[in-house]
Amino acid sequence: MADEGNAHTDGVKRAIVLVPGMVREERNFRRQVLIDNLIAVVQRRRLVPVGPVEIVGETGQRIEVQAPRDNGEEDRWPNVIDVFEAYWTDLVPDPSTLSPWRKLWNGFDLLVYWLLDWRAWRAFTISPTMSIGLFFGALLLVLWYASIVLIAAQALSKTGLPPELDKIPEVKAVFDGLILLAGSIGDWKLWMLTAALLSVINVDELVGIARATKQYMENSVPEAGDDTRQVGLRDRMRERIVATLERVLAKDYDEVVVVAHSFGTVIAADALREWPGESELSRLRLITLGSPLAVLRCRSDWMKRELDGLLAPPRLSRWTDYYSDTDWICAAVPGHDKAYAAHAHHLKFEAPLLQRLTGRTHLLYYREQRVLTELAGPW
Repeated sequence: MADEGNAHTDGVKRAIVLVPGMVREERNFRRQVLIDNLIAVVQRRRLVPVGPVEIVGETGQRIEVQAPRDNGEEDRWPNVIDVFEAYWTDLVPDPSTLSPWRKLWNGFDLLVYWLLDWRAWRAFTISPTMSIGLFFGALLLVLWYASIVLIAAQALSKTGLPPELDKIPEVKAVFDGLILLAGSIGDWKLWMLTAALLSVINVDELVGIARATKQYMENSVPEAGDDTRQVGLRDRMRERIVATLERVLAKDYDEVVVVAHSFGTVIAADALREWPGESELSRLRLITLGSPLAVLRCRSDWMKRELDGLLAPPRLSRWTDYYSDTDWICAAVPGHDKAYAAHAHHLKFEAPLLQRLTGRTHLLYYREQRVLTELAGPW
């Protein structure tokens, strides 16, 4: 196990704190993906894994940066890089635990929140590619909601209402409407095809992300039975990031890089906007990969204020933003190119249409050479 007193710690010490996206994965899985790609892709220096490194409350992985092959190279590369992960996805509510009726209500709630609010539609003006992605996602959401309604209606047509509910006129009216809907939906083969399509595209994950994002934006407290704590989801997620960063910044790292991917960029920006230690920000750098901040900024007034406060005047010593038009669920962070000139990078991923539609393009930042070289290279 590496420790802070061995010979590898001489020279520039860098810490990377990874804030992953919302995909449900085991703790440190995405960190290991990042480490493997750093070792395999970075060519200007040889990176050698050393082993675990521990600080109070956190365990990371240490990488030693070997001397350059060309001794004339004067770039200020770090000598060691310790990689940590600020894990938070275990806080994301699991939609599979919900009852069918709760899923039905959540589907309606999501449609209202994402499709029937005029602020959400402002995001369609950001870029043509994002508009395609948003439209496709909205279509999947509508199909998912329709399939849930159909399943509920078909179940009710077989079982009927309980006697106590059948006596309530309002409930019976809704019940009769669902039965009528079930009879007019159309050929079951069409819905079987729709279900197969949704299975391929993994719409359950899309719906789960849409639901968790809404709960984050509203700082919702856990639903009954999920948790006894009455702390909002946004506050709990942000605290995870803050706790890891505080532990890392308390050590003698010369440089600390927060690399945030996907929805992790939202939580990282939220945490750094209100960071109390101004002196700590001088050795801290933010790198965002495939951020949805442009979309969420349109939907949420408080997020727009938070982002504007982080950018004007710039709070961080450097913020690098990577985005791609072939990643349909991200866009350039609005206002970033003005606040951090020359640190906004438009990537061109060579990705087939199916990869774009299913969102797999969104993970290509982890193996992009420009991103990995910046993470390991000189400041």
